Amino acid sequence: MKLQLSFAAISGIRNLVTKRVLRVKLLERSFVVVFALLAAFAVSDTAQSRPTDNAALPDPGPIYGARLEGFDYPWRVALFRFQSQGQALEMAYMDVKPARPTGRVAVLLHGKNFCAATWQTTITTLVEAGYRH
Repeated sequence: MKLQLSFAAISGIRNLVTKRVLRVKLLERSFVVVFALLAAFAVSDTAQSRPTDNAALPDPGPIYGARLEGFDYPWRVALFRFQSQGQALEMAYMDVKPARPTGRVAVLLHGKNFCAATWQTTITTLVEAGYRH
């Protein structure tokens, strides 16, 4: 089966696609403007709601840095410093030793959207079974 489109059909399709692309671009610009306005109102509202006297501000809670400083990990976090490709690097880890070791080791890794503490239940189970984590 061979599909043949006339010049008018191709031109019509192109015009339709162009109109839709322009609508999407206009919609994107509208969202940017709306978000910019919301951000401006939020900053303005925050500035107006600040205490005018020297009253104590509420405790903001823990401050988290690149290594999640301020986070209460279930076990001590150690650092392993090393050189790789001419750069000084470091890797944080938790070495959890079982009360009755079996000689087995489990290595659990985590990624960008969660920290090592999310393995707490798994680590506890493995350590109870004699694994060193």
